Amino acid sequence: MDNPIELPRNPNASLRENAEDFVRDYVYGVVTEGWITILKQQSGRVYTRQTSDSEPYENKSNSSQIFNNKWVAYLPSRDMLYGLGYLEQIVMTGEDGRSHLEYRLSRLAFDLLDNPPRRIRIFISYKRSESSAFALLLEARLRLKGVREDYIFIDKSIPNGDLWEQRIRDKIKACDYFISLVGQTTLGSPNVNNELDWAIEDGKSPITICHNGMTASAMTRDDLKKYNGYDIKDENALDYEQAVSHILNQLQYSTY
Repeated sequence: MDNPIELPRNPNASLRENAEDFVRDYVYGVVTEGWITILKQQSGRVYTRQTSDSEPYENKSNSSQIFNNKWVAYLPSRDMLYGLGYLEQIVMTGEDGRSHLEYRLSRLAFDLLDNPPRRIRIFISYKRSESSAFALLLEARLRLKGVREDYIFIDKSIPNGDLWEQRIRDKIKACDYFISLVGQTTLGSPNVNNELDWAIEDGKSPITICHNGMTASAMTRDDLKKYNGYDIKDENALDYEQAVSHILNQLQYSTY
């Protein structure tokens, strides 16, 4: 994973997304630089490193400085992070024998490193009569990885009355990844071919998954053969699971 701390903060992020990005940055510092797992903050500054008893928490590394500059005005509250499950309460006993609560990063916080540091928009192109079940399986697996519903586009989500072509073109232009599910009859669909044309025109590199007896070498569109593709050789659960894992890896999500 690229260092998420060095990525600019998303000014359009919701409060929840902002909290998630903050925690991912901090956890990355814990894993790569040994920052403390107990979250301590004061005056818009988060303390990342324990140095000595006399000067317990000081930021020294370049990443620490970038982190604090990035988040100084946008720190999510500790109560919010606790409510979202990114912090857990622990009871600590001080030198005076008194107990007090501290907040430590939870396992859920560390799980954020399994996802890309940037939210991605995904367009799934398919022919309904050929690949509906596969498209819905892929959507479900992406949702389990934490991808929000409005960041995944499949054509079931076009509201009635929308201008179909413009809506599709806008979604393709905005997507980060264009996934094409191709069966034996898929490339006979004018709609699918339009989507592929628009994606290539916009500089997208289609991730092509061939199934239902179709293979990349047998595709009738030669322009697709130069892109990253994958063949599902047999119609069984294991081969589809491997194909889904291939897609998740291409999108930088961890798999089993």
